[in-house]
Amino acid sequence: MVAARNLMKVPDAAPRDSDALGLVTVSASNSAFVGAIPEELYDFGWTPEASATGWRDTFDANTDRGQHFLVLEAEERVVGFLWLKPWAEFESSYGGEVQALYVLPTWQGRGVGRTLLGHAMRLLRAGGKDSVEIGCIRENPNCDFYRHLGGVEIGRRPNRVDRFETEELFFGWRDLGLLE
Repeated sequence: MVAARNLMKVPDAAPRDSDALGLVTVSASNSAFVGAIPEELYDFGWTPEASATGWRDTFDANTDRGQHFLVLEAEERVVGFLWLKPWAEFESSYGGEVQALYVLPTWQGRGVGRTLLGHAMRLLRAGGKDSVEIGCIRENPNCDFYRHLGGVEIGRRPNRVDRFETEELFFGWRDLGLLE
């Protein structure tokens, strides 16, 4: 396997990336939740186009607030993205929060998520922050990914995925140099 880092670049995302973000979001979500939550409670009719509209609105609403929207491009397309806030919403003792991290299913296991998280941690450190947290729905197999990268469970709160009642687990890193 060729080292994924050598094939990828991480530029800032922009509203022009909304269509790609919509595709990655829906593909990754469907992949994570198929078989993990009851089909009758999950909206498989959610489309990349509807998600792209949501991303356009997100870009419009989140300008000039110190947030970072990163895309990871490989083979001339977006294969993953990360949305980083320089503050934490769940546990205020953490310096930043990864609001979203999604990777196309065909690119999972190839270093995309790790590369994006490492880049986010460097951005936080450069901004004087010392820690980061991320939330993940309990049924999402990516919880194991965060544990594998050294994330420690720091808490839980009730959450919903469409009509499915569940919990969101929060993972934290106090060492932002962990993924360098």
